[in-house]
Amino acid sequence: MGYQGSWDIYPLSPVKTTSETWDSIKSDMWIECKHGQFSEKDREMKYMLLLTVGIVLCGSSVAQGAEPESSMEAIAPCPNRPNCVSSIAEDAGQKVEAFLLRGDGARDLACLRKLILRMPRSAIVEERDGYLHATFKSKVFKFIDDLELLVAREQGVIHVRSAARTGYYDFNVNRDRVGSLARIIQRRVRWIDMWAMWSRWISTNSPLAEGPSAD
Repeated sequence: MGYQGSWDIYPLSPVKTTSETWDSIKSDMWIECKHGQFSEKDREMKYMLLLTVGIVLCGSSVAQGAEPESSMEAIAPCPNRPNCVSSIAEDAGQKVEAFLLRGDGARDLACLRKLILRMPRSAIVEERDGYLHATFKSKVFKFIDDLELLVAREQGVIHVRSAARTGYYDFNVNRDRVGSLARIIQRRVRWIDMWAMWSRWISTNSPLAEGPSAD
C-alpha cells in the first residue's frame, strides 16, 4: 500500500522480518496519547495556593468567559493576556508554530481530533470543513480552555490557537498543550518518513519488483 502522506499511523517497533506486509504492519501502529496531565495538575495546585492566601487571579470571574470568535478565513487573535498562544500571534510571548500539513487537511484534522480526544477532559464542540474547535475542562475548578485548528492549504499549515476563557495567567498550560501535540506529530512524521523510505526500498529491491524471470 505504501506511504499515505499523513500523520495517522506509525509503528510501535521496527519490523523484524521483511516478509511482513504493509497491511499487517499497519494494524500495530497506534499508541495512546497521555500528555497534558502533569501541567494541568500543576496549574490547579498553583491556583489552590493562590486562593488559600487570598490572591484572586487578575481578571477572573465565577462565570465562564466567551467562546473565541473565529471565522472560516482566520482564527481569532489572542487578547492582551499571557493565557493565550497562537500561530498567528505577533507577540513573541504568545507565538507558537503552526502545524505543517502532511495531507489534504481533512486527514490531518482527523488525526489531531483523535489525539485531542485522548487528552483528559477534552471535548469537540465544533467541526466544519478545515476547522476544529475543542475544549478542555480543568479537574477541580472547571476552568475551560479553547483549542482551535484551522487549515490554511495555500500556506501548507494548520494554524493553532489555545487560550483560557477566564483569568490572566495560565502557568503555560496552553503553550504546553500545543507543544505536546507538536511533539507527537513530529514523532509520527519521523516514523512515517522512515516507512516511506523503507517502502520505496522494498519496491525497488524486491525480487517481485523485477517481474518474473526469463526461466
